[in-house]
Amino acid sequence: MKLSKIARITRKYKALTLIEDGGRQWVLIGQAAYVLDGAPRITSGEELLTLMDVPADARDGYDVQIIEAGPGWSALLDEAMDADTAARIGDVLIEWGGVLHVPLIPDDGGDVVWFSELYAAPFGDEAVTYARRVTPDGKPVIAVRRGLSLIAVLAPREVTPDAWAALEEVCGRGLGSLELLESPPEDDGRPRQARLDEDGAEF
Repeated sequence: MKLSKIARITRKYKALTLIEDGGRQWVLIGQAAYVLDGAPRITSGEELLTLMDVPADARDGYDVQIIEAGPGWSALLDEAMDADTAARIGDVLIEWGGVLHVPLIPDDGGDVVWFSELYAAPFGDEAVTYARRVTPDGKPVIAVRRGLSLIAVLAPREVTPDAWAALEEVCGRGLGSLELLESPPEDDGRPRQARLDEDGAEF
């Protein structure tokens, strides 16, 4: 996982929370939490901004917090896999509302979960696996692992009900008549991309 790509997300949101959980440190940016294993231990907001490569003269606009994980966060960041549902990335990414949506399809046939491609950027070409996880209050999140180690937890993308219906239809039927944005070579393994109209109705 590349800290430089996490830093790019930091510059977009300008709000970071360092979460202390059982000896591991996580950084929450937007709707994604990334583990900081292998990085120097952070003890202050200034150190976190330094790690995220935020220049000293640009730090006034940043909101930084350091918190201890409560029961809710500890459940989200739990290494246990028992309650997770294995899932795979769908073969089509959808651009809607200026955001590229990634479909995560649970192996058990449960509901598809969509998340912003921005949050997957730090994994690069690493071999990671995804799973669908449910929070204590019943909301879905995405658990990302390198081997058996949990390295990130991503919240699903929140979109309008109409867009949800359109995205689910796209995921169910494949590309169909969607306008292709990119058609990578068949053997490179990358999902294809398509554009969904803003109103979520026309394909």
